[in-house]
Amino acid sequence: MLQGAWVFDLETHLISTGRQAPPDVCLSRKFGCFNSEGDTELFSREQVPEKFLEMLGSSFAIVGHNIAFDLTVLMANYPSLIAPIFKGLDEGRFICTLLMSRLYENALGTLQRQGKQKLEHETVGPFSLAGCVFRYLGRDISEGKQAGSWRYRFAELADLSVEDYPAEAADYAKADADNTLDLYRALLLLAETPRVPDQKRKGRWVFFDAPARTRAAVALRLMECWGIRTDPERVKVLEGSVEEVIQSARSVMQREKLMREDETTDMGALRERVRCAYAAKGEVAPVTDKGSTRTDRTTLRESGDPILEGWAAAGFAFKVKSTFLPQIKEGTTRPLHCRYQVMVETGRTSCSRPNLQQIPRASGKLGVRETFIPRPGMAFVAADYDALEMRTFAQVLLDDVGRSEMADQFQADPNFDPHLFFAEHLSQGKWGSLSESEKKDLRTRSKAANFGFSGALGIRTFVSFCKGFGLHLTENDAQGLKTLWFNKYPEVRQYFRNISSRLDPFENTGTVFHERSHRIRGQCSFTQCANSPFQGMGADGCLHSLHLIAKACYADPDSPLFGSRPVLYIHDEIVMETPIAMVHSAGLRLCELMEQGMSLYVPDIPIRASPIAMDRWSKNAEAVFDSSGELVVWRSKSEL
Repeated sequence: MLQGAWVFDLETHLISTGRQAPPDVCLSRKFGCFNSEGDTELFSREQVPEKFLEMLGSSFAIVGHNIAFDLTVLMANYPSLIAPIFKGLDEGRFICTLLMSRLYENALGTLQRQGKQKLEHETVGPFSLAGCVFRYLGRDISEGKQAGSWRYRFAELADLSVEDYPAEAADYAKADADNTLDLYRALLLLAETPRVPDQKRKGRWVFFDAPARTRAAVALRLMECWGIRTDPERVKVLEGSVEEVIQSARSVMQREKLMREDETTDMGALRERVRCAYAAKGEVAPVTDKGSTRTDRTTLRESGDPILEGWAAAGFAFKVKSTFLPQIKEGTTRPLHCRYQVMVETGRTSCSRPNLQQIPRASGKLGVRETFIPRPGMAFVAADYDALEMRTFAQVLLDDVGRSEMADQFQADPNFDPHLFFAEHLSQGKWGSLSESEKKDLRTRSKAANFGFSGALGIRTFVSFCKGFGLHLTENDAQGLKTLWFNKYPEVRQYFRNISSRLDPFENTGTVFHERSHRIRGQCSFTQCANSPFQGMGADGCLHSLHLIAKACYADPDSPLFGSRPVLYIHDEIVMETPIAMVHSAGLRLCELMEQGMSLYVPDIPIRASPIAMDRWSKNAEAVFDSSGELVVWRSKSEL
């Protein structure tokens, strides 16, 4: 910014079904630095590519608010801009003030506290342009953004030259560029203030991750625009199966006098049943903060009462019916465009409408995942990282402590299995003589220990955590497992001591500084300080990989991925739609780019990813190879 930056904004037709990157109408832009600025310019649609390339041809940063939207609109409407835009992304030329705002609030530890803001004419999101301008500049710009304003009407001007725009419309378009420039300046100044943790890392370090997050935002936005389809027949099967589960559970609850004829739950009777169930186990039923007996799914599932356990198990069917079915039914007739948030506190992403990153685990007739299918002539090609969280944990130990038993194992054998390794250790040399069920139990314990203790879980929390793995441990069991795990990985004790030494002695919170991305997360608890470094590192690498994959799919005609389209991003797994004839070469290249992208952030640990091709998204899918060893499409016909 010291040397200046371009700020730009597009006005477009409205987003509509199947048109997530609508035609643009005009472009506003402005050049400025801290002490001076040029005039705000407005250009008609026929001038947009030329004026955009002028900015890109300069040596200055190009700034926008929610810039991923503008860049995908440009790529959709002007294919000749695809390659230059990806080149600019690779060079770190594009900066998003929305993401700068999120990075700044995350550094302060206040990202999650930001809520909607009620302005004079509109209630706005915390990271909308109006929300950010109000929070950081104290200006209310909601007057021009309410329903019926020019914000929603630029399609009316599509055939006009900007010289013929009504003054109010021209002023609105220019104001977005003006406000974005002012916001950009304000954020750069705020990053230099004492509020930012650790003065040695303030200033530009707060926003060091902004170009990379902008690249990721564009890749995710392209994925949202492309969308994903669902299978009408499979959706019908799911809908009928869900309803069957719900009606069966209701019938049992009514028979047991826990539900009335009008299908409302008798909460008094339910609480009494819970109390009796726990009393039969010699335990006191869990209670709420107000002292009332709990009736949540976890309490019911752990009650030991088959009726209550059955009602808890039916809870997933209610969730599928209310949360997933309405939207996946829409996907039978048009692409389903879910929404990704490119950065939450840990550095990971989130997903909504619906949340495809947290699909219910059920399969078969009750499988939500299995309703998603590729377009005709295409197959899903997916790859996920092998033991990613353990690899990033090993890298963090090397960075923070300087040594790691787990890192040594990965470096000696890139296909090292940390869960098998510790399971064999638990067997005390008897692994070869154990039955398959005994081996499975030890491996499950190993997996729970690796994930739980690396994240600094206490004994009680770990016992509860293990229930998600189907393990029911006593606190003594958990303590014994913890002792064995720390004896195997003694450097973790030093890692936790290092974290403790960095906590504020008065607030008992600390700041996480992510290696290589330099992202900052403030006001973290001890457990968050332990988890965030390796979870965030994995997210950094995954998102960089997604950018590389998107670039190959959209901008590299020589790549085996050209013409494929990313459709799903699930933390450590990326799923593409690929022409069936290309699944083998595309699968290999997908894994190469995933390993390459992750290695930028995890340089000292070998990274491995493996491909699979399938005719629908399924946890049951397996990698299938033909007689010549080439990847072919796994078929799901026998699943029902």
